[in-house]
Amino acid sequence: MTEVDNPGPLQIVYLVKKLSDMSYPQIGRTVIQKMTYLISREGLADYTFSLYHYGPYSGRASSDLDQISASGMVNVEWQGDKGYFISPEQKGIQAIEKLSPSERSEIDRVVERYHEFSAIKLSLIATALYVIDKNNVTDDEELIDVVTSLKPQYAGRVEQILREAEIIPLATVNI
Repeated sequence: MTEVDNPGPLQIVYLVKKLSDMSYPQIGRTVIQKMTYLISREGLADYTFSLYHYGPYSGRASSDLDQISASGMVNVEWQGDKGYFISPEQKGIQAIEKLSPSERSEIDRVVERYHEFSAIKLSLIATALYVIDKNNVTDDEELIDVVTSLKPQYAGRVEQILREAEIIPLATVNI
C-alpha cells in the first residue's frame, strides 16, 4: 500500500506537527491514538478502532506510527517513567505537503477543538464518543455510568471532563 492509497501515516505526521506547533506538552502514543480516533470520527482517517484500556485503539494507527518513525518522519522517544515523546522531523514536515488542504483543514479543526485536553482527558472523551457511536447512548447519566464503569479510576472526574469537552449534555451536542 502506498502513501496515496493510505494517507493515514501522513495524517499522523501532520497531527504530530500540528500538536507540536501548538506546544502540546507531551505528544505520546495515547494522544496520537485518541486524536486519530477523533479524526476518524470525522470521516477523514480510515482506521478501525476497538475499545481497550485507554479507550479506542487502532492497531493499524499504531503500525502507521511505527512506520513513520522508522522512516524518519517523526521521532518517537521513550523517556523512562515520563512515557513517549513524539516530535515531527524535517522529512515528515516535507512529506505532509502531499496532504490536501481539506485534509489539513479537518485535522486542524479537530486539533483546535481538543488540543487543551491531556492524554487522560482525551482517553475519557474518546471513550465516551466511542460508547455513543457503538451503543447509541442518548442519555447523559447513562453515558456517565458507562464511561465510569469502563474507567473506574476516573469515576470522580468523568462528568466534569465530559462537560468540559461539551460531550454532555447530549441533547445540545452535534456529535
